[in-house]
Amino acid sequence: MALASIVFFSGKAVLIKLAYEYDISTVELMTLRMGFALPFYLVIGYLSWIKSSNRIEIEGQQYIGIAIIGISGYYTANYLDLQSLRYISVNLERMVLFTYPAFTLILTALLYRKPLVQKEVLALSVAYLGISVIMLHDSLTIVDTQSLVTGGLYVLAAAFFFAIFLMGSQHYARLVGSAAFTTIAMIAASVMILIHFLLNHQFADLLFPNRLYMIAIAMAVLSTVVPSYLMSIAIRRIGANTASILGAAGPVTSAILAITVLNEVFTLYHALGMMLVVIGITMISKTSSQSNIAAQETN
Repeated sequence: MALASIVFFSGKAVLIKLAYEYDISTVELMTLRMGFALPFYLVIGYLSWIKSSNRIEIEGQQYIGIAIIGISGYYTANYLDLQSLRYISVNLERMVLFTYPAFTLILTALLYRKPLVQKEVLALSVAYLGISVIMLHDSLTIVDTQSLVTGGLYVLAAAFFFAIFLMGSQHYARLVGSAAFTTIAMIAASVMILIHFLLNHQFADLLFPNRLYMIAIAMAVLSTVVPSYLMSIAIRRIGANTASILGAAGPVTSAILAITVLNEVFTLYHALGMMLVVIGITMISKTSSQSNIAAQETN
C-alpha cells in the first residue's frame, strides 16, 4: 500500500507541470484539485463510518489536532510544493521533497531532546550532498539561478511541513482509524484552500479549458484521494519510518515520468544525486526504525 501510494503521489508533479502550461495560479490549481477531491473524501468517510462495527468516539481536541495536521500536510506543504514547480524541474523537486524523513529525524530529536547519533548525522550529510550535486549542476547549466534557489527553498519548506504531517498522522491514525483521520484532515485542508481562494479570487476565475479540468481530476483522484488513503492505512500498519524506506521509489518514479512525459534532461549528475539522496534517506529511516524497536523493547 505504501509503495502504491508513493508511485501515485509521484505523478502529481508531472500533472502540475502540465497544468502550468495554462494560465492558472497556484491557488486556483489547488482549489480545483481539492474541489474535485473533496466529494470523494466525504462519501468514503461517510461509508466507512456507517459500516464500522466499532466506531471510535472522536473528542473535540482530536478534531482540532487532526485538522491542524491536515492543514500542515495538504494545504501548507501542498501550496509550497506547487509554488516550487514554477521555478525548478520535477527531478529536483522530488529529490528535495524526498528529504522529509530527515526533518522527521531532526524534529524528533528536538521535541524529545534526543541528540543525533553519528550514523544519523552521516545519513543526513549523504542525503543533502546528493541534493547539492544536482543543484550545483543545475546552477551551472541554468541561467536563472535565482529561480533555482527560490524553488529549492519552497520545496525544502514543503518537506518540513510534510514531515510534521507524517508525524501527526502516525499518532492520530492509530487513535481514530486511518479512514476517519484522512477524511477529517482532508476536509480541513480543503476548507483552508477555499478560504485562501475566496480572499483573492471569484468562482468565475475557475473557468478553464476542458483539458485542464481533466488534469485537475487526475490530480484529485490518482494523486490525492487514492494515495492518501493508501498511505494512511500503510502508516497505521507498518509505521511512518518503514513507509519512508519504501519512499525511495518516489524519486525514481518521478524521474521516469519527467523524462518520458515532460522530456526533462536527466544526466549522470542527476543519477549520482538521486543515488546519494536515496542512500541517505534509507539510512535515516532504518536508523529511526531500529531506535523505535529498541525503545519498545526497553518499555
